Amino acid sequence: MNLPMHMETTADPDTCVWIVGRDNVTGFLDSRFSPEMPFAPRELLAVSGVRRVTISPGRVSITKEPDVLWRGLAADLNARIGDLGRNGELDLMDQLPRDETLRTAVGQLLDGELAGLTQSHGGRISISSVQGNTVSLLMEGACDNCPATAATVERHILGPLSPQFPGIRVRVVNACGPDSRRQRLPFFDRIGRRPTGGASGSVSMTT
Repeated sequence: MNLPMHMETTADPDTCVWIVGRDNVTGFLDSRFSPEMPFAPRELLAVSGVRRVTISPGRVSITKEPDVLWRGLAADLNARIGDLGRNGELDLMDQLPRDETLRTAVGQLLDGELAGLTQSHGGRISISSVQGNTVSLLMEGACDNCPATAATVERHILGPLSPQFPGIRVRVVNACGPDSRRQRLPFFDRIGRRPTGGASGSVSMTT
């Protein structure tokens, strides 16, 4: 069986991404944060010269050691990723604890283009906690009490992750409220964008 797949370079010369069919690669994983990993990422990390493996639906990202050349390494990884995908080993959605998978998924978004967006405005968003289907995000700097929080969370977190995590809720924790202490903001309904008080099926958001 042929596996639809191709490799793409990135802005980081030490990182390349293999774009694979979304039915073959599912789940979220980052070898930097995952203490226990399924077979597939362990196999890829075992390749000499590989420093980091990051997986998200339809994508396998490999970061190599700086002194290693892609020539040869890329061919080896291409073969291994193809074999793992054909054997169903890259279908990770149910192979890791849900909390860990959700934390990794949100972390990937925060480390991606969202990081550039918030940093360009002098802000920072980080994960405060993950409990069940609820993610609490800490807003700092310019993101603290920012009026665009709800729109940012909806567009950059709820939108991308809701298909993989139905019912995901995001709650914002501002670094400093009016009384100079951390302040938890209410949950918002994803569709109506209005406070829900944390009812089932709602999502909490703020930027």
